[in-house]
Amino acid sequence: MKWIESNDKVIEYLNSLKGFEGFVRYSHRPIKSGDIFKKEVEVKKEDGFILEAFFCNGKKSIEIKQINDKWLLAEFDLPQKIENEDVDVFESKVARRVKMLQLWEEEEEDGFLVKKLKNVVFFGFEGE
Repeated sequence: MKWIESNDKVIEYLNSLKGFEGFVRYSHRPIKSGDIFKKEVEVKKEDGFILEAFFCNGKKSIEIKQINDKWLLAEFDLPQKIENEDVDVFESKVARRVKMLQLWEEEEEDGFLVKKLKNVVFFGFEGE
């Protein structure tokens, strides 16, 4: 995880993403269909600032959240093999169904190998 210092730098980072799909939420208005990107990311500067952004390309999931006066950037490498039971689908406000992926980590505990939930990350949109 790393910090991004300004809204302009967040937009610059997001626009550098190639082959990702995802969405951006702004501070000054509700999400709308133009805030959803499919394979081509083109985020524009607006009156408000970016509250959060979620993007995925099937190999990596990216999450950006505004916290106080900075933005926290988290990148997650996705496993090559994904089990269906690890993917959850949710309805969204802009007519696309959002997929979230549970990332598990195996650990030994009391002589047994157990899976522990590491994170839940954006995994793209269902359909289309």
